[in-house]
Amino acid sequence: MKIGGFLLILIGILIAAAPLASAMIAGSIAEANGCQLNEGGVNPCIIDGQDRGPLLSAMFLAGWYMIYTIPLGAPIILVGLILFVVGLFRKKKTS
Repeated sequence: MKIGGFLLILIGILIAAAPLASAMIAGSIAEANGCQLNEGGVNPCIIDGQDRGPLLSAMFLAGWYMIYTIPLGAPIILVGLILFVVGLFRKKKTS
Protein backbone atom coordinates (compact mmCIF):
# COMPACT_ATOMS: atom_id res chain seq x y z
CA MET A 1 0.00 0.00 0.00
CA LYS A 2 3.01 2.31 0.12
CA ILE A 3 2.81 2.97 -3.62
CA GLY A 4 -0.93 3.62 -3.49
CA GLY A 5 -0.46 6.02 -0.60
CA PHE A 6 2.38 7.77 -2.40
CA LEU A 7 0.25 8.15 -5.54
CA LEU A 8 -2.62 9.59 -3.50
CA ILE A 9 -0.23 12.11 -1.97
CA LEU A 10 0.96 13.15 -5.43
CA ILE A 11 -2.60 13.40 -6.77
CA GLY A 12 -3.65 15.50 -3.77
CA ILE A 13 -0.71 17.85 -4.23
CA LEU A 14 -1.44 18.20 -7.95
CA ILE A 15 -5.11 18.96 -7.28
CA ALA A 16 -4.30 21.48 -4.56
CA ALA A 17 -1.48 23.24 -6.44
CA ALA A 18 -2.81 23.29 -10.01
CA PRO A 19 -4.24 26.83 -9.76
CA LEU A 20 -1.00 28.10 -8.28
CA ALA A 21 0.94 26.55 -11.16
CA SER A 22 -1.37 28.27 -13.65
CA ALA A 23 -0.86 31.66 -12.00
CA MET A 24 2.91 31.21 -11.85
CA ILE A 25 3.12 30.18 -15.51
CA ALA A 26 1.03 33.19 -16.55
CA GLY A 27 3.24 35.48 -14.47
CA SER A 28 6.40 34.04 -15.99
CA ILE A 29 5.11 34.40 -19.55
CA ALA A 30 3.98 37.97 -18.92
CA GLU A 31 7.29 38.90 -17.32
CA ALA A 32 9.33 37.31 -20.11
CA ASN A 33 7.41 39.36 -22.67
CA GLY A 34 7.40 42.64 -20.72
CA CYS A 35 3.64 42.60 -20.12
CA GLN A 36 1.75 43.94 -17.14
CA LEU A 37 -0.36 41.35 -15.33
CA ASN A 38 -2.63 42.14 -12.39
CA GLU A 39 -5.98 41.24 -10.89
CA GLY A 40 -7.49 44.61 -11.71
CA GLY A 41 -8.27 43.87 -15.33
CA VAL A 42 -7.02 42.63 -18.66
CA ASN A 43 -3.96 44.34 -20.08
CA PRO A 44 -2.78 43.88 -23.65
CA CYS A 45 0.12 41.48 -24.07
CA ILE A 46 1.34 41.00 -27.61
CA ILE A 47 3.18 37.71 -28.12
CA ASP A 48 4.08 36.67 -31.67
CA GLY A 49 1.72 39.27 -33.07
CA GLN A 50 -1.33 38.15 -31.09
CA ASP A 51 -2.85 39.65 -27.97
CA ARG A 52 -2.54 37.02 -25.24
CA GLY A 53 -3.61 39.38 -22.45
CA PRO A 54 -7.06 37.83 -21.88
CA LEU A 55 -5.61 34.30 -21.72
CA LEU A 56 -2.83 35.33 -19.33
CA SER A 57 -5.29 37.24 -17.17
CA ALA A 58 -7.58 34.19 -16.94
CA MET A 59 -4.63 31.94 -16.08
CA PHE A 60 -3.46 34.41 -13.44
CA LEU A 61 -6.88 34.73 -11.86
CA ALA A 62 -7.20 30.93 -11.76
CA GLY A 63 -4.92 31.12 -8.71
CA TRP A 64 -8.01 32.08 -6.73
CA TYR A 65 -9.40 28.59 -7.34
CA MET A 66 -7.00 27.41 -4.64
CA ILE A 67 -9.77 28.42 -2.25
CA TYR A 68 -11.56 25.33 -3.56
CA THR A 69 -8.72 23.00 -4.52
CA ILE A 70 -6.80 23.08 -1.24
CA PRO A 71 -9.79 21.78 0.75
CA LEU A 72 -10.23 19.09 -1.92
CA GLY A 73 -6.57 18.11 -2.02
CA ALA A 74 -5.87 18.15 1.72
CA PRO A 75 -8.03 15.12 2.62
CA ILE A 76 -6.59 13.19 -0.31
CA ILE A 77 -3.08 13.95 0.94
CA LEU A 78 -4.06 12.94 4.48
CA VAL A 79 -5.49 9.58 3.33
CA GLY A 80 -2.39 9.03 1.21
CA LEU A 81 -0.14 9.71 4.19
CA ILE A 82 -2.11 7.29 6.35
CA LEU A 83 -1.91 4.57 3.69
CA PHE A 84 1.81 5.21 3.21
CA VAL A 85 2.57 4.96 6.94
CA VAL A 86 0.41 1.86 7.34
CA GLY A 87 2.27 0.29 4.42
CA LEU A 88 5.61 1.07 6.06
CA PHE A 89 4.56 -0.53 9.35
CA ARG A 90 3.17 -3.61 7.61
CA LYS A 91 6.44 -4.08 5.77
CA LYS A 92 8.46 -3.78 9.01
CA LYS A 93 6.10 -6.15 10.80
CA THR A 94 6.44 -8.89 8.16
CA SER A 95 10.22 -8.52 7.90
